[in-house]
Amino acid sequence: LGGVQLVKDINYGSADSSPSLFESMGGELFFTADDGISGMELWKSDGTNSGTMIVSNIAANGSSSWPGEKVAISGELFFTVDDVNNPGMALWKSDGTNAGTSLVRNWFGQGGMHISELTSFEGELYFVGDDGNPPRLWKSNGSWGGTELLHANLGPYEGDYVGDLTPMGDKLYFSAYSESHGEVLWSYHSGSQEKVDAGILGNGVRFLTVSGDKLFLVSNADTTGQLTYHWENPGPIIA
Repeated sequence: LGGVQLVKDINYGSADSSPSLFESMGGELFFTADDGISGMELWKSDGTNSGTMIVSNIAANGSSSWPGEKVAISGELFFTVDDVNNPGMALWKSDGTNAGTSLVRNWFGQGGMHISELTSFEGELYFVGDDGNPPRLWKSNGSWGGTELLHANLGPYEGDYVGDLTPMGDKLYFSAYSESHGEVLWSYHSGSQEKVDAGILGNGVRFLTVSGDKLFLVSNADTTGQLTYHWENPGPIIA
């Protein structure tokens, strides 16, 4: 352990700062921590004691904003905030400075929002948003007006219950509901959302994983419901 050393005791003394939810951007590490004064807030570190500091105290008076999932996109860190004074989550972004940390959008007064699976795809943020409807696919360009629900009118629950966001090439793959097949593989590309080989792959799609130029997944591809199928397709869907 000769190469292992303490970077900084953030919550000095016997208390725990509970650092978690790490994301790298611009040669610095961003994370959530509690210094015993500001509550759970956004921090960053360049690997030195003096370079480890709070980025922004979003929730004032010692309460916590609970920064959650984080993803870096083109020099901006997107992350979720869960304000105990308001229902649901809000979406924030930061350039790594206090002045450059700002709200992207919230859904307060609209029943709240649960945000998960923050994913970078083609220079923009994609995520799963649950605003009281089934979880659906959203995207954001970092502005309030540019944070929007995609394809809300495909049909009753069609394309809903989104999960496993997985970028590969020029497509964003994910699992979602289809009225005719159940939970199947979908792709999003150039504003279009569509099912991918639902009749072949079957339903129960999950565990999407990219290896090289291939997408692997598990599905119920036969009538027995056994998880015995993985997909390896070098054809035009993957190109």
